[in-house]
Amino acid sequence: MQSLFRARYADFRPNYDERLAHLQQDGAVGTGRLLADFAESGHKSLMSLANTVTNDRLDSIARGLASARVVHLVGLRRAFAVVSNMAYLFDKLGVPASLHAGAGMLVSGGSIMPGDVVFAVTFAPFSEETMRLAENAAKRGVTVYGLTDSGSCPVAEHAAEMLIAREDEVAGFRALTGAITLTTTLAVAVRAIRQQS
Repeated sequence: MQSLFRARYADFRPNYDERLAHLQQDGAVGTGRLLADFAESGHKSLMSLANTVTNDRLDSIARGLASARVVHLVGLRRAFAVVSNMAYLFDKLGVPASLHAGAGMLVSGGSIMPGDVVFAVTFAPFSEETMRLAENAAKRGVTVYGLTDSGSCPVAEHAAEMLIAREDEVAGFRALTGAITLTTTLAVAVRAIRQQS
């Protein structure tokens, strides 16, 4: 089923050459115009968070992450930028975290122990490796939280709670403005909660 979704999604999304050609047709390839378009797109992405993220859910996830022995961060492809930024913040804030990068196609789920939490980030068409790690962790009784751009993300089947950050696009290019803002908020909130405890 995942393969079918991925194939249909690839048919739906233009490849990078088509995206660039679309920009050229619109005359939007100048750096000033691109910056203005991406800034506006980022603003729209941030505004959409108000429609998809509630304070209660964000607080619940922050408290769940704060109570973990170690927060395991997994996100591949485009989502890797989101979790690597979160790992950097957790390191600077003194929050124990482990970044799962999938290097060498190794699934490092064996390092996830009782009392740990998984924070899985995946965007359509969804990383099979991320979904597999989240599923295996949940089967072992580990709490999983997720971040995605779609209400139909398969990680939701295994997650205690999910966040949705839909990114606006410019000619098919999507920056990660909403997702990185959301995870930065979470990282700072987790540290503040841990400090209060």
